[in-house]
Amino acid sequence: MLPNRLYEGCLNGAVPVVLDGTEVARRVAAWGCGFTVAAPDAAAVAAALSAIDPTGLAARRAAVAALPRAALEMDEAECRHLTAAICGGRGRGLGRIRRRCLRSRCQNPMC
Repeated sequence: MLPNRLYEGCLNGAVPVVLDGTEVARRVAAWGCGFTVAAPDAAAVAAALSAIDPTGLAARRAAVAALPRAALEMDEAECRHLTAAICGGRGRGLGRIRRRCLRSRCQNPMC
């Protein structure tokens, strides 16, 4: 799972299933909101999914619902800071960023 999928999924209430031993798995463990898969193969995925019980799933769903929105989504100031860091300030490369910005809720005039 890519990190953006973790944030997008959790924003939409999905309980993440992630590969063990990754930074995404460490984040999910810290949040207590998902399940890990031991290896990226069908048998490991099947084993992990078949081990999920209703109580564990309900607990993970509650953990996802309790995550603060600020942990999952950038606010305008963070978006401006990141855009400036990527583009080296207001002047360079912003047209490319504007054309590629797909965040419908983004209010950043730099996007």
